[in-house]
Amino acid sequence: MPQSTDELKGRVDQISAIFKSILDDNHVWTNLGQAKQQQLTTGINKAYGQAMSFLHEYTTTKAAENKRRDVITQTHADVTVGQADQLFAKSSECKSVTKPEKGAVNKIIGEAIEQLGGQTGHTPRAGDVRIVDVKIDGNNNPWPLAGGTYGTDRAAALLTNIQNQAVAELNAIVNVNKAGANAVRTWLTGEDYGKGLVTGTGRLRDVTTSVPNPINPVMFAPTTQKLNPNSTRPVYQTMGGQVHKIRCLTIKIRYEFPYLLLDAMPQNQFSALAEIVVQVYRKTDGNLTTETAKVKKVIYDVTDVNNIQAQVVRV
Repeated sequence: MPQSTDELKGRVDQISAIFKSILDDNHVWTNLGQAKQQQLTTGINKAYGQAMSFLHEYTTTKAAENKRRDVITQTHADVTVGQADQLFAKSSECKSVTKPEKGAVNKIIGEAIEQLGGQTGHTPRAGDVRIVDVKIDGNNNPWPLAGGTYGTDRAAALLTNIQNQAVAELNAIVNVNKAGANAVRTWLTGEDYGKGLVTGTGRLRDVTTSVPNPINPVMFAPTTQKLNPNSTRPVYQTMGGQVHKIRCLTIKIRYEFPYLLLDAMPQNQFSALAEIVVQVYRKTDGNLTTETAKVKKVIYDVTDVNNIQAQVVRV
C-alpha cells in the first residue's frame, strides 16, 4: 500500500525540524566535528538538488498542460509533450544544478544525454526533439565559463564569450565516446531529409498558417498566424509547402538569477542573460552542427532607482 500524503508531509516536517535544530545551535554544529559537518552538508545539498529537479520537472509538465497539449511523464523521458506526429513533439530531461562549479553543469548535461540515448530505460520517440533542460540555481555558477564557488557571485561576462564557450563545452559533451552520446549522434545523423525535394530550412517559430480574419471572416481575406512563435526546432520545407521535422538535440540552460553581461548598453541600462539554447542537428550537407539557437536576455533600466524597469528580449 503506498504511503499517504499526510505521512509524507510528516516526514518532510521532521527532516526540516532535525536540520534546523542542528543549524540553529552553533554549539551542536561545532561539536559535530568536521567529518559529520561535511556529511550533513552533503545530505542537505543532495536533498535540495533533488527537490529543485522535481520542481523543474513539475513546472515543465504544468506549462505543457496549460497549453492543452498531451503530456506523458517518466516513459520516453522525464516529460514528453505532444503526439508523436506533431511538429512540436518533444522529450525532455529536466535537471537542476545547485552546486556552484561549472563542472557540475557539464556532468549533469552528460548524464541527461545518456538518458536520452536510452541508457536508463527512457527511449524518446524517433520524431521527438530530444531536450536537456537545465536550471542553474543561485548566482555563483559561471557556466560555461571557468570557476565557481559557494559564497562568491560569478563575474559578469560578454555575451559573445558565453555563447562561444557554451557551444564549445556542449560540442565536447555530445561527441564523447559513451553509449548514450553515441546513440544520440547515430539518431541525429539518421536524418535524411527524405520527405521530398527540400525547398528551404528554418525554425518552427517562423512557420505560419492561414486563419480566418478575426474582424470579419466573410468580407476580409484570411490572416497568417504563428502557431509556435517561441519554438526553435529546426524544420525543412518541401515542394508544395509541406513542413517537416529535423531530428534535433536541444540543450537549454536557464539561469535562476540572470547572468550579468558586460555588453555596452545605453545610459542607465544594463543587461543579463536569462537563458541560452544550443542545438545539434544534421544539416542538408550531411554534417552535424552545434549552434546557438536562441538567447533570452533581461534589459534593466535604472533611470529611476525606486522603479527599476525590466524587459525580456529573445534573440
